[in-house]
Amino acid sequence: MIREFKPCTKVDTDDMDRKVRELREVLEALAGGVIPGPGYTVDDLERLCASLVRGQRDDIPRLVPGSWCVAPSIEGMDSDARVEFVSFPTYLAVAILTRALREHPEFKESIPGYETALKEGLGFSAMMGLMGHGYDARTEMREAVGILETGQVGRYLEDDPEACPGLAKLLAEARGFDHD
Repeated sequence: MIREFKPCTKVDTDDMDRKVRELREVLEALAGGVIPGPGYTVDDLERLCASLVRGQRDDIPRLVPGSWCVAPSIEGMDSDARVEFVSFPTYLAVAILTRALREHPEFKESIPGYETALKEGLGFSAMMGLMGHGYDARTEMREAVGILETGQVGRYLEDDPEACPGLAKLLAEARGFDHD
């Protein structure tokens, strides 16, 4: 399981897919109570969270800072790929950071910039609108909401509504949209 986040240095869709999959595995293990546990300690989780804070992207031309894009750039990337390699890893990173913070509040003290990175990621997520692309837009929106809910982002925003009012509103709207 991933213990350190590093974006890819070259375009390699297999490696980028692997990084997204590994983030998802960590979130699911964290939500399932497997982390922390044998094989993945609190220190491992803290190390991952620190690497997520350090690895937040502000270096990609034509992309607003605050993502966890796994690709080296978005140059020539189509809309479907941006959802897969920019939006979803960002939702996963936000969910991991939120869930870890709720379960280990000491991380915000031990990891410089934790709350700033989280809030920037929340803002980036809100800016993306939680929508996917094309025919899969609604399905991808449900998946995005599911990721964020697994990370307890909605609860975090209920406790701290000023952290990102835009994302709180989008999550509420998405829940209503899902019942249409």
